[in-house]
Amino acid sequence: MRFSSFFGCCSKEISLHFLAIVFVLLSSVTYAQSGDDLDQQVQAITEELRCLVCQNQSIADSHAELAVQLKQQVREQLQQGRQAQEIRDYMTQRYGDFILYRPPLSKTTEPLWFGPLALLLLALIVAVRRIRQARRYDFDANDDHAIAPNDVDDIDDVVKVSDPDFARKRGELT
Repeated sequence: MRFSSFFGCCSKEISLHFLAIVFVLLSSVTYAQSGDDLDQQVQAITEELRCLVCQNQSIADSHAELAVQLKQQVREQLQQGRQAQEIRDYMTQRYGDFILYRPPLSKTTEPLWFGPLALLLLALIVAVRRIRQARRYDFDANDDHAIAPNDVDDIDDVVKVSDPDFARKRGELT
C-alpha cells in the first residue's frame, strides 16, 4: 500500500507536503526538548559556580555582566560536547577553587571546611564554662556563703573607712 493511496484521492505533491510538515513538527519538538535539556544542564552547572562579582550568589542567580558571560561560556562548552566535570575543571583552572560553592578538600580549603566546626566547638566550650561559673557564684539564702544581715553592717563600716563620701551618699552624715 502506497502512502498516496492511504489518503485516497490525494496527489503525490500533497503527500510530500504533508510529510514535510510532519518532519518539521517532529524536529522542532525534538529541538525544543534538546534546548530544554541544555537549559537544565546550564542551570545545574551554573548553580554550582560562585559569581566572582557578587560572591554570595551563584552564576545562575546573578545578573552581573561577568556571570552572564560565564553562563554563555558554559552553554557553548556544553554545545561543543564537553561534560559537566570538564566544564567545572576548566572554570577551576581559570578562576581557582573560589569559584566552586563546594571546593575540594585540600590544605588551602581546610579552614573553609573545618572553620565553622571549630568555631562551634569554641562557642560550646565558652558557654559550658560560663554556665559552670554562674552556678558557682549563684548563692541561695540557705547557702553558707550568703551574706547575713549582720555582715552587711560590717561591710558598710569597711566601706565608710575607705570611702568618706559613702556615709553622705547613704544619708547618715551631713
